[in-house]
Amino acid sequence: MNRIKDDFKSKEYYQKELENLEKRINRYKDNLNQENASRLHIAIGLKLLSVILIKYQLGYEIDEIKHDVLEYIENDKQKVLYCEGNLTYDDVANLLSLAYLFDVDSEQVDFIKTKMVEEKYIDIRLDIIRNLYFEGKCYSSKGFYYRDKGYFGDFSKENGGIVDVYNAPDAERTDLFLRHLNTVKDKHHRKLVKYYESLAEDRYTYTGATDIVLTAVAKALALDMSALCDSKYIASDLL
Repeated sequence: MNRIKDDFKSKEYYQKELENLEKRINRYKDNLNQENASRLHIAIGLKLLSVILIKYQLGYEIDEIKHDVLEYIENDKQKVLYCEGNLTYDDVANLLSLAYLFDVDSEQVDFIKTKMVEEKYIDIRLDIIRNLYFEGKCYSSKGFYYRDKGYFGDFSKENGGIVDVYNAPDAERTDLFLRHLNTVKDKHHRKLVKYYESLAEDRYTYTGATDIVLTAVAKALALDMSALCDSKYIASDLL
């Protein structure tokens, strides 16, 4: 099943990138040692995330992609043994979103609790996912969310948006969420694509428009899947 919902890249592009990513991951694994473990586990994690997203675009079975998700989680377990300090916001948001969407047992992700990004940096998106995944309860006391800006997803702390979605009555949440996708998210994605168009193709890897964090938020809030299924930003068959 082809899940490509935008026309920026072809199926052939994704297949070629997937092949290149898997070769690089294997090369990194072959070269792992005590001295370079920190750097290479970071690199492996980034490539594995791209593999997961591209396989989703190409229509791989969910169970098959889950094997890559489990490998991604295991790589993060190893990474924290060699990297000092807490995980970054992106590390935690991506890991918990994937674990939640692919129904990974929370015990496999318990290690993240001792490496959690500082509380002051946790926005409403990550808070919702974290609380539902570890506690089974969908709630948040956060009054801000991080909006992607610029070309490489730099964060801007914002009010409204996802905060308004969470605070709205259940019957209004899906429409507000769609509005967020079609304005804020779409604006960032169009800027990203425009930037990529200015580069040689071998200088970046495009993994599709799917946003796993926003997909996890949509699932956590039990939004209307039928209204979201056509959005290129939502992995609707993971809701």
